[in-house]
Amino acid sequence: TKGPIEVAYQRITIQPGGTLGWHSHPGPTVVTVFQGTLSFYHAEDCTTEIESLTGQSFSNLPDEIRLARNEGAQPVVVFASYYVPLQSPPVALRIDQPSPGPGCPL
Repeated sequence: TKGPIEVAYQRITIQPGGTLGWHSHPGPTVVTVFQGTLSFYHAEDCTTEIESLTGQSFSNLPDEIRLARNEGAQPVVVFASYYVPLQSPPVALRIDQPSPGPGCPL
């Protein structure tokens, strides 16, 4: 981001079979998997699964559209740090996005 920012933190639990849907963020985001295995897909190649395991971290930029899912049998717990533009009213941490196309997971 450019200019003043706010930093927000969030603990997210995704139950087995749960999804966060296709989305993006208004600024850079850093995510650490605390428990379980998180499966995610990028809009550019929506059928290729990328897994992040317990203890692994990843980041994404505002122009990245992705879907995160729990395809395992146990809950997934992640901690996300959001670096977002300072605005009034505050900016949403998540921006819903449409499915990138047919054949993409939901």
